[in-house]
Amino acid sequence: TSNFEEVENTFNNEPIKEVKEFFKSLYTEVNTGGEKFLTKEEFDNFISRAFQNNNSITPLRLRLKRGDKTRVQYLFFEFKEYCKGGKGTNNEKYITLLTDNFTNYEFATVKGNFDKKPDDIYQLPNLLNNKISS
Repeated sequence: TSNFEEVENTFNNEPIKEVKEFFKSLYTEVNTGGEKFLTKEEFDNFISRAFQNNNSITPLRLRLKRGDKTRVQYLFFEFKEYCKGGKGTNNEKYITLLTDNFTNYEFATVKGNFDKKPDDIYQLPNLLNNKISS
């Protein structure tokens, strides 16, 4: 098998290593109920499904409690802003990255408020500060 870090990213041109680093808070951080959003195995399945076009993996379900939905959604918006060529581009590709891979979200709902910052932005640092500095 090929090295997971070197596999081509079929979603955009970001290196898989940076994608994993950006989203790793989904399995390292906990929701407002103290549970991890995803297990490490679920996280690896998300990466494989979303960024390596592995359609044999079914959409996942994030463990979300009150207030978590907007926080995770904003992480995906921040990913769009972070990516080369993502800033200022059409949100739809990045909305579907969230809605096609997680059953907790519906495209029509997310489209209306994709860039909405969570009210409790102070709880976001751990989720957003894991970005790789360029």
